Amino acid sequence: MVSRRDEMLGSFASTMNALVDAVSSPSSQSGSSSSAQQNAERGITHTGDRLARNIQSGLTTVLDSNSRQVQLAEPTVRDVAPPAASSASTSRAADPVNEDELPSYTRRAPKVRQSVVDTEETRNAILSNLKEHSFTSKSSRLELTVQSASANQYPLFVQDLLTSIAGQVIVNLEKDEPISAVRLRVKGVARTLAYRIQGNGRHPVLSELIFHEESRLLYEQTDPSQNLARGIYNFDYKFDLPERLADGSALPPSFSLATSDPGALGRSMEAASVKWYMKLTLARRGLLRPNERLFAPIVYLCRQPLPAPSPLRELAIAHGQKAPGPLEDPPGWQGRKSKLTCKKGVFKAKQAWFEIVVLVPKPSVFARESDGIEFYLKITSSDPEVTSDFPNSAIRVMLVQRTAVSAQGLQDTHETLIANANLHSSGADKGAKFATSDPETTGIWSKKATGTIRIPAHLVPSFQSPSIHVSYVVMVQATAPGTPALVTIPVDIVATQTKSLGIHGKAAAKPQDAPQVDLPPSYFSVVEESR
Repeated sequence: MVSRRDEMLGSFASTMNALVDAVSSPSSQSGSSSSAQQNAERGITHTGDRLARNIQSGLTTVLDSNSRQVQLAEPTVRDVAPPAASSASTSRAADPVNEDELPSYTRRAPKVRQSVVDTEETRNAILSNLKEHSFTSKSSRLELTVQSASANQYPLFVQDLLTSIAGQVIVNLEKDEPISAVRLRVKGVARTLAYRIQGNGRHPVLSELIFHEESRLLYEQTDPSQNLARGIYNFDYKFDLPERLADGSALPPSFSLATSDPGALGRSMEAASVKWYMKLTLARRGLLRPNERLFAPIVYLCRQPLPAPSPLRELAIAHGQKAPGPLEDPPGWQGRKSKLTCKKGVFKAKQAWFEIVVLVPKPSVFARESDGIEFYLKITSSDPEVTSDFPNSAIRVMLVQRTAVSAQGLQDTHETLIANANLHSSGADKGAKFATSDPETTGIWSKKATGTIRIPAHLVPSFQSPSIHVSYVVMVQATAPGTPALVTIPVDIVATQTKSLGIHGKAAAKPQDAPQVDLPPSYFSVVEESR
């Protein structure tokens, strides 16, 4: 049987031979051609033959590479161990690269990622709509103003968009005072809580890490005999947050995770937090004259670009169409699967296996401003009477936040449910049997479902710091008799900010349109330091 590849090559060869004959035919009809003309015609013929061989060789390479691509064009699915040994590793293997493939050609200009184009426009929109936040001490002697893009009660700063903290410090003295200095600091502190099991109890272990600190001396009195006269003093300040920390890691965003401490009568505590705040100090001379401090919490949000999706998915999104599924775009999906065995009956005489396959778009990086995380679910069973037919009520698809903390050598992990998904069955709600070539497996049953997990718009993005690691997983739980199944797929949640800031043809960004983040009230309760 002649393959499609051989047919295309044969057709191509016939076409090129006809083209060469057509080019060289005038010389055969004329008997009085000059020697120069004959040499030119031989050159044309030789050039045509060489061009035909080169293009045919290139076509062979393209056909072979396309054949290999079709064989590899399947969603990437990994086996998952049983629930007791499941892990949430976020490492991903690189896609295989075929060195024989020719580079793709298009007449369109290369598309620049929208996040890069939007950065300058977004920054200008934010800077033109800054809002002033004011903090005042209890004595009303100290006032701190901060310029920010947020219209809420706290100043907000965003990576690559608004990283300059600027404002004014106001000192109001009703009488002459022995003021030695006025100092302003910007601090980033990570606090973690873990438990050490000792004896019959669990003892909390706290850890604090100052990952960023910058100070400005606004006023200093070097003469100890001089007092600062009564009056109102204004000091301008400005801090520029660095792009990265001293160890090269990215600045962690503001974050707070509350947990219940069983040793404190259910009192809510922070299991982990990343707090950014400003500390204004009015220093006085003398041991009996205490210093006065003012704390102002601020919020920092990291911003990351989205990696490019598969070509088909990117084309569909650009034209406002529905993104292709795993059947239409296999290389654009990846996932995991788990196969388990369950038994049923009085003496567990009946036994059957079932397999769960979960797919999500590739790469598994999703913007919190996006429409959500699409997923594809397929459950296969050798006997649904034993394993159950898995109604939608027995399947749960969730987005779970995992927070790994370390405190003085101790590690702990906290899981927080972020969102549940609604399942939509593809085909019969209870599944259906399908025929196979193996007579022993004619009773195999399967069920397919799809859905979308909505990402909260104010969700803290994925990040990693020396003592706190926040990651996310798509978790699928399926209930079977005596054998609950669990499949997890690591995903990354990022904040791009382009949608929430009114870009892509919308109105100019306003302070109330600036990106936000959900933080509990405990984040804004800055504990006064002893130092």
